[in-house]
Amino acid sequence: MTNGSLQGVDMREWADLDALAAEMGVLAALGGDEEKIASIANQLILEALQFGSSDIHCEPKRHELLIRHRFDGVLYPGRRISMSLHNALMARFKGMAGLSVMEKRAPQCGRIQINLLGVEYDLRVSCIPTFFGEKIVMRVIDNSSVPLSIDTLGFDLVIMTTVKRVLSKPSGMVIAAGRVGAGKTTFLNACLSTINDPAVQLVTMEALRDLDNAQTAVEAALSGCLVMAAMHTNDARSTLLRLADMGAAPPLIAASVTGIVSLNLVRRLCPVCKTVVGPDDASIILEKVRRHPSFGGYVIPENPILYEAAGAPNAVIPGTVDRWGSRKYSNVTRSSLPKSSKLGAMRKS
Repeated sequence: MTNGSLQGVDMREWADLDALAAEMGVLAALGGDEEKIASIANQLILEALQFGSSDIHCEPKRHELLIRHRFDGVLYPGRRISMSLHNALMARFKGMAGLSVMEKRAPQCGRIQINLLGVEYDLRVSCIPTFFGEKIVMRVIDNSSVPLSIDTLGFDLVIMTTVKRVLSKPSGMVIAAGRVGAGKTTFLNACLSTINDPAVQLVTMEALRDLDNAQTAVEAALSGCLVMAAMHTNDARSTLLRLADMGAAPPLIAASVTGIVSLNLVRRLCPVCKTVVGPDDASIILEKVRRHPSFGGYVIPENPILYEAAGAPNAVIPGTVDRWGSRKYSNVTRSSLPKSSKLGAMRKS
């Protein structure tokens, strides 16, 4: 589960985190030691790169600083560090990301660039104030990865053809909708590499969060640009509702948004350590699946073989190997848009 390309890193240069944390518990009270704090910060980043984490969460609690890693969409607990190191570590990460170290009451966003053993990484850094102090989340992006395209994402043929047709248009807005870690950034990057047309005026917006962003995206799409945007919503219907709640006019949404791709990633079982589910348990699971409201009447083979996660003894993340995409595409028409009088009803339905 580790990144083999990083196994050659000389760990002596990064030092041992636990020993440094114990030593710095005293030094931090005296103002801290910049070199040792830098070593702790480097160690945390290196561990995330070795484990293949997509996000690093530094969350302050009442008595400790909890480090968590997101792997295949799931957050796993990591290091627990004394809160005496919290302020120094936050200042170190904020300084690396080019953020204001003195600003502690407002959210900030920045970026850290790392070159390790010839591999380039980008860390998108977000800092927000919480009850126990500042929290930092770093999204890890491997710039050396193989360039993606729509053809390599595993789309259904019908959806892939529709998305390519929408991307061939010179203007409009395509929105990638999904929860955190659903693959929105990956999808948008694949779209950008698929377009590859210098004649198209491209505008990318990683997150539509408020009215200002929504208006900017809509105006750009209406003025002849092809806008690629992402929204933290669960499906296409919620995306339209969110845009309307932000204050965007429904007629303008209908004229600018050309399509919404709802993304979700399903974790796949490890083929080495997965085990077969017993017949009694399998029948109970299948009955629950058939009764689920979203089942949709799919045909299930008679006496199918079901598997469950077991986990290898030495696995970092037991039971799963990666994730596979589940996608839906929705066209946007004037009739599909919510009217202001129906927003409450749509929210309850």
